[in-house]
Amino acid sequence: MRTRRLSLPARLWLMTALFLIGAAVRIAPLTDNRFHPDEALFATLARLVVSGRDPLLSTTPLLVDKPPLFYYTLAGGIALVGGSELAARLPGLFAGLISLALTARLAWQLWRSESTVWWAMALMALSPFTILFAPTVFADPQFVMWLLATLVVVGAGRWGWGGVLFGLAMATKQNALFFAPLVLGVGLVQTIDANICWRRVWGWIWRFALAFGLVLASMLIWDVARQGASSFWSAGVQVNDPGRLARSREVWPRAVEWLGWLHYLTALSWLNAILAILLMVLAPLEVALYPRRRGAAISLVLLAFAIGYLGLQWLVAFPVLDRYLLPLVPLIALLSGRAATLLRHSLLKLTIARRSARWALPLLLAAMLAWPAWRASNSTYPIGGDHGVYDGIDQAGSYLRRQPEGSVVYYHALGWMMDYYLFDGYLYLTWFASPAWLSEDLSVFGHTDVSRYLVLSKIESPVEIQNAIRDAGCKATPVIEPSDRFGAPSIVVYRLSCELP
Repeated sequence: MRTRRLSLPARLWLMTALFLIGAAVRIAPLTDNRFHPDEALFATLARLVVSGRDPLLSTTPLLVDKPPLFYYTLAGGIALVGGSELAARLPGLFAGLISLALTARLAWQLWRSESTVWWAMALMALSPFTILFAPTVFADPQFVMWLLATLVVVGAGRWGWGGVLFGLAMATKQNALFFAPLVLGVGLVQTIDANICWRRVWGWIWRFALAFGLVLASMLIWDVARQGASSFWSAGVQVNDPGRLARSREVWPRAVEWLGWLHYLTALSWLNAILAILLMVLAPLEVALYPRRRGAAISLVLLAFAIGYLGLQWLVAFPVLDRYLLPLVPLIALLSGRAATLLRHSLLKLTIARRSARWALPLLLAAMLAWPAWRASNSTYPIGGDHGVYDGIDQAGSYLRRQPEGSVVYYHALGWMMDYYLFDGYLYLTWFASPAWLSEDLSVFGHTDVSRYLVLSKIESPVEIQNAIRDAGCKATPVIEPSDRFGAPSIVVYRLSCELP
């Protein structure tokens, strides 16, 4: 008995529905959260470009550790919509939606299986990981989009365009270099056959390398044009490169931390276990069912890279950050979808499961992910951007921007946040290294008629700072105390008053 198959209109409707649901759950949290400090830094740099104050980011003292395309893409979003949080988040949102479509396209291109396409699309659309990273200002959503576009293009044998797109991935985030083996592996397995001339293969690789080199050269020209500013490449290495392997005492704790972040792939332990089982049985299924097929080789390439990438993040002492796992989500979606399809095919030969439709398993997966996706759309899970620590920073910024021009604003732990939320305020922002430094500055400059303010977050203990203010003969009076989403104090703005001489 043949497997029932959906009609073409029904298939189009199903894929459109998955895409629209994925879009809805990504749009919902767009305005829920304030910026993470890194997001505030990236958005501030983009605003410097848009405003014309520093179009090459050559004079700013802020950290410039990402390639230029990322900043200019953010600047484009801000230029179109304005300098709001929403404007800065739009490039990441659109990148997330494009990545959803690219994942579906890649699944079909690699295996020509509708059930694999729907499974991969369902997991990408409803994974809390992809939902909560799409509406952020991190480089990772854009990088994943360029990476998937590269895989689609090289898989189609268009190596020149593949080099351009991989260059754009590199121009968004430097760790694209880690993914070169994946790109070359997928492209070569997809395009090489038994009768091919190897000279032609070398021609493909040279076209890819030349196109990639042209994009890389443009990045280097931009870096040189910054006239003595710190290179984004050296800054990125300095900030992110640990220069060592994980120490023996770190191996187990790091594994626990990475698994903790991977939990939010579905946010359901039992469903994560099912996906893990599917990944473990994929290689044996491919070898048993299709040992000499191109699809089996593709599965092994993707699986080997995913394991290698995760092992690299684990055993090299890179920071354990949730966003480093975002590129793994489409790979897991593709591989688990392929495994589920193969498992279903093998069961069809052994049982009466011939009546089951090829869209049943993807729809079941979507149903299981409905609740985690809903919770993610309400910013419940602690991944992606900020989830309450910096609530109220926008209110504090709005208050301070209304103060007299030239007012001094002191801060300690909120540096990049102040740079963004007071970007268009005519204020003098002053970072203090310690309470003693603040006391000395107030002792020298505080006894004037210039308005002075202090901004502290809830993660900072105010006692020592207030003692330092009193030692300088000044007084700190709270003027605005916004609360976080849980009703607890989050940010406090103090007005500093010192006796005039």
